Amino acid sequence: MTTLRNKVEARLLKCNSEKSVAEMMAKHYEYAVRKYTTLKTICECIVTLD
Repeated sequence: MTTLRNKVEARLLKCNSEKSVAEMMAKHYEYAVRKYTTLKTICECIVTLD
């Protein structure tokens, strides 16, 4: 799980600031991981929900 979380965070950092990524991850990461399995869809879910 930690590896997936790091990959998601790294991918989100490409287009967002560190502060906004930290907020998005805190709010939406657990939900996104429960609903989706791939890195791309998890990132899309987190960004869309924010």
